[in-house]
Amino acid sequence: AYGNSKVAKELMVEAYQRLYGFELMILRLANVYGFGHFWGGSGGGEMIQKILQTGIAGGVVRISQEQARDFEYIYYKDVGRAIELAATVPALPQTVFNIGTGVIVTFDDLVALAQKLLPKLEVEIIPGKKPRSSKQPMALGRAKELLRWEPKYTLETGFQDYIEELRAVA
Repeated sequence: AYGNSKVAKELMVEAYQRLYGFELMILRLANVYGFGHFWGGSGGGEMIQKILQTGIAGGVVRISQEQARDFEYIYYKDVGRAIELAATVPALPQTVFNIGTGVIVTFDDLVALAQKLLPKLEVEIIPGKKPRSSKQPMALGRAKELLRWEPKYTLETGFQDYIEELRAVA
């Protein structure tokens, strides 16, 4: 249902664009993480912030099994650059761009990285619904070619930067 609603929104915007003739750029984002961005509703971003904040403080973070999924994540600073480029390039023949890393990260790898950077972190999975993991990463070729955009942050460098930001406001 969630994916269908996103496609429906794109189709509505494209219909308005054809009707009224304005320039259009659609950015399809991977699961965004970064300081406080999840206030708009990203469960994945909220989960990552919870993991990192708990690791900074030292302690046990409890994650529902449903959230323990494999997914493609993108740091919010890379998203910001993509938005800036999309808003400032001349009109392009293609209007839909995937903004991600092109890499599916397993939940186990995400936790292992967080624990490597924050050794006091412990993670407990709360049993529940089986997670629905992504199987295929986003194709980024169009964004690289036409927007001249590609991610600058790996998951590790994104986490390092994010941890610095979280420590600065703690």
